[in-house]
Amino acid sequence: MDSYTHFTSTRGLRVFKLSELEKATENFSSSRYIGGGDFGADIFKGVIKDGNKTNIHILVYRITRAPTRKAKSDDEWARELTKQVSAIDDRPNLARVVGYCATRYKKKGHVEPVRFIVEEDACNGNLHDYLHKERHQPLSWAKRLSILRDVARGLAYFHDELDNKILSFKSSNILLDQLDGNLNAKLSGYSMATLGSFDDHLMDITRFYASYEAPELLIRGEVTSSSNVWSYGIFILEVITGKNPSDKNLHRKLKKLWSSDRSKLVKMIDPKLKGNYSVESAMALAALAADHCLQEEPNQRPRMSEVLAMVSTMAETSEN
Repeated sequence: MDSYTHFTSTRGLRVFKLSELEKATENFSSSRYIGGGDFGADIFKGVIKDGNKTNIHILVYRITRAPTRKAKSDDEWARELTKQVSAIDDRPNLARVVGYCATRYKKKGHVEPVRFIVEEDACNGNLHDYLHKERHQPLSWAKRLSILRDVARGLAYFHDELDNKILSFKSSNILLDQLDGNLNAKLSGYSMATLGSFDDHLMDITRFYASYEAPELLIRGEVTSSSNVWSYGIFILEVITGKNPSDKNLHRKLKKLWSSDRSKLVKMIDPKLKGNYSVESAMALAALAADHCLQEEPNQRPRMSEVLAMVSTMAETSEN
């Protein structure tokens, strides 16, 4: 597969050649493949060098879905990507987009468009692995509250400042990095939320993660900022219980206990914490999830800015 065309300049973003990304990912080797994303994107880990010849770990989102008549041109797509990235302005809770590539494959006698978004990979892996894989030390209660606050900050900024929503929300999209000696959580893959598809009207529902997604999305295909608030409610449960959201009864179990016997809620807290947590903040988080984020009707859920205010109070209390 040969490169057919690519951009040569843009503001603030590196424009990659296809050959550079092939080298970075060992020709998109299966050993570098880490999963799928929105709009049929495939995600690969890679390594590139900056101007000082320093290695930078990256995530490469490869988007190969065929465009329609309404598809944006490569130039339009690149301009929108650049505009979005410049609006983010190095927010500490959003992973940094470092560049892109818009090119063509020559494949079986015809030219096939392909686009790539290149994002910097955090040095400490993703939250899903910390919560569900034994190779990591369990996260303390204070760190879990801090991560919940970081993610709420990222979502609130995306909703309120950029008027966008995140399509794919899951703990493996939460990258962990070091900031001033503390573990910092960053939303990854957010650029795919609005800029992944060739066509604004195309959404690949099969790529959504049913464990996190709101009822209106799964039933009617509606994606709003309120849908993200539901996902955040599921995320709260994942963080405080250590259970994978693939347990579809998790939020139902919480709601049942919350309405009938709250004293048993402590049995849902992640046993890896060995009792080292604040019962008061655990109950407050359960209330935030059950009474607010996980409301069936979207208009009954709070805005992410309101959720952030509540979680921030809990996190600040745990730090004092």
